[in-house]
Amino acid sequence: MYSSKKLYKLGFLSLVLLLCSCSNSGGLHDNFVPGYNYSNETNESESYLDIEEKDFVSTSENAVTQFSLDGSTGSYPNIRKAIENGKAPIKSQVIIEQMLNYFSYSYERPSDSPIQTYVESMTCPWNEDNLLASVAVVTKDYDRLIKKAPSNFVFLLDTSGSMYVDLTLVQESFKLLVEGLDDEDVISIVTYAGSSQVVLDGARGYEKQKIMAAIEDLTASGSTNGSKGIQTAYDIAAKYYIEGGVNRIFLATDGDFNVGISSINGLKKYISQKRDDGIYLSLLGFGSGNYQGSTMQTLADNGNGTYYYIDSLIEARKVFVEQLGSTLKVVAKDAKAQITFNSEAVSKYRLLGYENRMISSDDFNNNEKDAGELSSASTTLALVEIVPTADCDKKELLKAEVRYKDVDDGNLDKNVFSTLICGNSEATENLKFAASVAEFALILRDSKYKANASIDNVLSNLENLNSVREDDIKQNFYNIVKKYQNLKY
Repeated sequence: MYSSKKLYKLGFLSLVLLLCSCSNSGGLHDNFVPGYNYSNETNESESYLDIEEKDFVSTSENAVTQFSLDGSTGSYPNIRKAIENGKAPIKSQVIIEQMLNYFSYSYERPSDSPIQTYVESMTCPWNEDNLLASVAVVTKDYDRLIKKAPSNFVFLLDTSGSMYVDLTLVQESFKLLVEGLDDEDVISIVTYAGSSQVVLDGARGYEKQKIMAAIEDLTASGSTNGSKGIQTAYDIAAKYYIEGGVNRIFLATDGDFNVGISSINGLKKYISQKRDDGIYLSLLGFGSGNYQGSTMQTLADNGNGTYYYIDSLIEARKVFVEQLGSTLKVVAKDAKAQITFNSEAVSKYRLLGYENRMISSDDFNNNEKDAGELSSASTTLALVEIVPTADCDKKELLKAEVRYKDVDDGNLDKNVFSTLICGNSEATENLKFAASVAEFALILRDSKYKANASIDNVLSNLENLNSVREDDIKQNFYNIVKKYQNLKY
């Protein structure tokens, strides 16, 4: 819980950011959100991984789909920032699985195993002739256990010129993390611009003032030798490696690496070589205009990592304070899903999202194939639009299987299964909300599969959900959809 003193500090920091935004733009931003980092930069130079939407697949040709699971959430805050700034998101910004995973859901968490799966279906909101099915992968909440494990953190901070506008938000975000350190934790700070620099080498958690001062003294200038910074950060993390502890690098950047290993393939190769060292990587995206989402996603996918986007102090508190305990505890490595459809009940199907995380059947069954990492107390969703057969009722629609490596017991081959029956039961609010997020994503993408999707439909469906009225983050999503409606229509 936050004391009144800490809340006062957060309010003061929000005011500072507001005044900075006013000096840049000449006035208050409409519908101002406290702590929001407003910028006048455009998205013309931003870069994201290409997304090629998958077509409907006939079950007579292929009744099975496989994909690597992804616990990242960075897409939604990035989209939110664009809409708040009066801009339509770039289509490749819209990563459906990350949008779905950003929100909380009310599935019951497993108590005796790391992972539980839930499956359900409903009439597809944007095409009433079809069904929309969900596979939810829910992990155990280990929060009480995590707090006992000492942490070895390396803050890898981009202080190049491209981060000039956003460095204040970076500093205040990491200071939130520092406030929650335990005495036995080890903190190092590495910065990079034209070259990398070790600003703090192995400070202890009880040296909070020293750590805070090092963060506050940072300035932004120069080119972006991110690859050198990454190499230095891994060296420092290995130097202070804690056996049985939490060893993690937090990389804060706009992803603009223009010196050193600047190519996607070069970064991918280097990070892939480091992922088996027991050191995890959290990617924290900042900034806009020159933001390189393609780099961020590549690093996360290949470095045992997850990707977040920090658009405000409020989002930083969500990542660094409210959800930090669960984020730090990885419960399943190389997690991947396989959905097998019954051709007697399913004529065609289409997986929503995961376009850049598809894997082959051989990779699904290969224990050595790298896949996604799932943290404690997380929910990872996949949605599938289904064209049912005329007589699907009461027949099995699909079977979902998740394979993963249990981090705690070292088991390299664990499986969980769930089976979904056509017309089995009324959909929960979990699926109804996820369907609204997916429909909005299809509209943002101007997807050729959006059929009858509309903003009015999204808003109407959200207005009928108790979970939206009771959850501030989901209520904010409703407001973002409204702002997009005003922006586009």
